[in-house]
Amino acid sequence: MVGPTLLVEVYNMKKPLTREDERLDTIPDATSTFDDEDLLGVDLELDDMLDHITMSDVQQRALENIEKNWNTMTRAAGGVVVRMADREEFNDIQDFIAHVQDCEIELRDDPEDATVKHAMFRDGPDGDLLEAGYHPLRGTFTFRRVNGEWPYLPVGISRDTPLSIQGDTGDLRKNGAVLRSKAGMMAFLQTEPITKSYLALNPLPDLNLLSLTTAEGVEVTTDGLLGIARIHVQNGGEKICVCHALKPDQTEQPGLATALLIFGSDEAPSVSVNEQKFDAAELRSVEIDGRRAWLAPLADDLPDDTDAIIKRYRESRALIGD
Repeated sequence: MVGPTLLVEVYNMKKPLTREDERLDTIPDATSTFDDEDLLGVDLELDDMLDHITMSDVQQRALENIEKNWNTMTRAAGGVVVRMADREEFNDIQDFIAHVQDCEIELRDDPEDATVKHAMFRDGPDGDLLEAGYHPLRGTFTFRRVNGEWPYLPVGISRDTPLSIQGDTGDLRKNGAVLRSKAGMMAFLQTEPITKSYLALNPLPDLNLLSLTTAEGVEVTTDGLLGIARIHVQNGGEKICVCHALKPDQTEQPGLATALLIFGSDEAPSVSVNEQKFDAAELRSVEIDGRRAWLAPLADDLPDDTDAIIKRYRESRALIGD
């Protein structure tokens, strides 16, 4: 369905000049007398002067009326609601018209600030509620809400769909999966719950930490920093594919990842790193803080000193939280 759109159109009127203003000081009233030339320096016949006097009198009365009601006029506001629908949403145009007639529209002064207009639209008795506060004289919104909530993406989130989320908050969650990374660095999480597949991306070549936990409780992480990278978990954790690369000037950076760590899997999963496959027998296991982790190398062979891997893992984990 294409949702309703709430438009607030404000008639921000400019106060016209009065007799006290400089330009109108020269407009004669009904008692004015004329010399040979009118005030614009142009000869006037008697009929022209009479017309001028008459129009000036009408103008003065109009200006007096505007002056008297100006406070009310400056707060004038109006608007429209555009309601659209897909073909399948209603049986016919009559059903659509009946629905629109059940909608509710309200425009009132904000209870906390009378200079702010509060516009409200409810899309039928059980429909969505759209609200906006608008300051006519400033031309600014004071608030916008859909069903009581901020209608736009939160700070730090660049994309949010039913299956994916992208942002630099350092904590992305979707369909039970969690992707943790360094705050302030872009990361991307994609999920496919039916096949229990999950994709974590460090989409930029900047060094980042990634820790992906699936809805089934399988966690895939590293003992250090990755460059541009993709972690793909399939079948709930039975198969894990990792692709990653470093820029030439990153290869000597401290804190680079040397090992892939996989928690939450009783049996050794099938793992591939940059298209190099590792059978279950090739994966080493260690225990870290009471949890069993399967290890796979991210570069050359795994270091013999697993204590160093555990230490780097804990240091990395401390940077992105549990």
